[in-house]
Amino acid sequence: MKINWLFPMLFLLVGCSSLQDEKSAENALIAEVRAAHGTDQLDATGLQFVLRGMIYTRIPSENGWNYSRLQIINDSTIIRDEWKGDTVERFMNEERQIISSEQANAYKNSINSVFYFALLPDALADEAVRVQLLDEIEIFGTEYMKFQVTFTEDGGGEDFEDIYVYWVSKKEKTMDYFAYQYFTEGGGMRFREVSNVQPIHGFRFQDYRNYKPLHDVTIFQLDSLFEAGVMELVSEINLENIQFPFVIAD
Repeated sequence: MKINWLFPMLFLLVGCSSLQDEKSAENALIAEVRAAHGTDQLDATGLQFVLRGMIYTRIPSENGWNYSRLQIINDSTIIRDEWKGDTVERFMNEERQIISSEQANAYKNSINSVFYFALLPDALADEAVRVQLLDEIEIFGTEYMKFQVTFTEDGGGEDFEDIYVYWVSKKEKTMDYFAYQYFTEGGGMRFREVSNVQPIHGFRFQDYRNYKPLHDVTIFQLDSLFEAGVMELVSEINLENIQFPFVIAD
């Protein structure tokens, strides 16, 4: 009877060892990518930039990060949204506005989304992130490691069901492409290509060209469509007037 139990135990041990090795490889890759982009420079350092005419600011505080978004509507109207911890406020010409919980949540999600994408791959270290290595491919002659990112429901935010795929240069360990599939507002997919790099104070800020597929495909096929030129350019994401580090003057 002892011999009969031995084989299942051996298979279990081999399986656990294999999963641990895979997890170790995934963690090592994420660490290399974050190091290549200089994400350690983001710790406790203020940042400000302009995106599509809006001024975004992130300042460290005792309770985490304080975020703000400033919109200049016209010569007489300025709107500022502030997100501190669990509190979201809107000011119009410095006068606090009454907003609903739905509006507050929408403003917070919008600001969070901008910083999430602007500071990639920093967010890949979040506890809710689950990484799965896929395969190695070539895009226009450059070798890439391809991996999928999903999120746990606990800590993954309202969009925890979204799926991301990243393409990391095998040589440089830089994130040159990524794609995401979202399921809100009818759902869809986007594929982003790095169009410009701005290294500032040790961090690699990246601009993107944003594409969508012309055919019904899976997110894992978007690299093939991009290389074949079967994608529609829908927008460009360019960070302007980056101030990093940024400190609010007294």
